[in-house]
Amino acid sequence: MAVGKSGVTLTGPWADAARKLATLDERYAAAMRKAVRISAARFERRLVLHIQNQDLPWKPLSKAYRERKLREGYSTDIYIKTSSLQQSITTSVSEDGMTAVVGAKRVAEHNGALVNVVALMEFGSVKAGIPARPLFRPAWAASEEETRQEILKALRVVMGK
Repeated sequence: MAVGKSGVTLTGPWADAARKLATLDERYAAAMRKAVRISAARFERRLVLHIQNQDLPWKPLSKAYRERKLREGYSTDIYIKTSSLQQSITTSVSEDGMTAVVGAKRVAEHNGALVNVVALMEFGSVKAGIPARPLFRPAWAASEEETRQEILKALRVVMGK
């Protein structure tokens, strides 16, 4: 039992509550950093698996491009030529650990200009005759609810529920 500032007698585990509140910021930050890392890793894995499984409804490669890839000894899978793009998918976490960016830095020369291969594949190019083959948008759509649940789980842990 304790007497509060207002003179009201408090009953219950108030000392324990005060200790928990004193460390709330630290515990919240740690839980959120963990949720960010888990969610980013899950999203990164999902991107790679979509490329490996070829399970998104992408338009097929043009016959000419497919034949050229075969002739040159490359994979005829979409998003895969030498697998370097797939291997370049990575996560960058902010210094405070509260945000993460999952992406791929992969540029190539196309008609004399450097292009971001992932953006070209994701959105396509009418001028180059390349249809959009979304990877990041559907992967995020499938990951968004899991990410939300991971954050809620972190908050429940902090709040002791």
